[in-house]
Amino acid sequence: MSRTSVGTRTQANVNVWASTITKAIAFTMEFMFRVATGRGLDPTPLQENFKKIEAGLATWLSLRQLKSVRIEAYEGQECVERWELGFSFNATPLAPGSQQPCQLSQDALEKTIAGMEKLPPGTQFRVVAMLPPDAAVVTGWGQAEMLDDTKLMHHDLGPCMDLHHILGKLGLWKR
Repeated sequence: MSRTSVGTRTQANVNVWASTITKAIAFTMEFMFRVATGRGLDPTPLQENFKKIEAGLATWLSLRQLKSVRIEAYEGQECVERWELGFSFNATPLAPGSQQPCQLSQDALEKTIAGMEKLPPGTQFRVVAMLPPDAAVVTGWGQAEMLDDTKLMHHDLGPCMDLHHILGKLGLWKR
């Protein structure tokens, strides 16, 4: 008995920008959940507003308008801690036809959180998107008043995301 092999040729087109946006959104959402849970904050607001947060990230990343996403922990009107994932957009990420693996790392975030005491009970947090004045309006997002963060000191946690088109860098502001 002889065997016959039959093959087909398939061509797949991948929208690299859409794939990059999807990865950046997933990384950003994971960043927010890790900060909230790692700092002892209740992640329920993130869960309840997941679709609204995701819609904002998708819109502003797609339009290259998102400067950063902040998790601001606060007591009253005073910011007691701020975590920030800053974004930059690379206009010419790779030469045509070349491929390099994307790099994502939560290591610096995890290491930093592990070395900190949890925030006191009752500490609240909010998600703040830093945008240019002409940014697209997204349902569920609104203007936010600045909290007093004058007592916080900046700590650069370094690069954490290289998706070729979108780069990410972590920062922490704490007392």
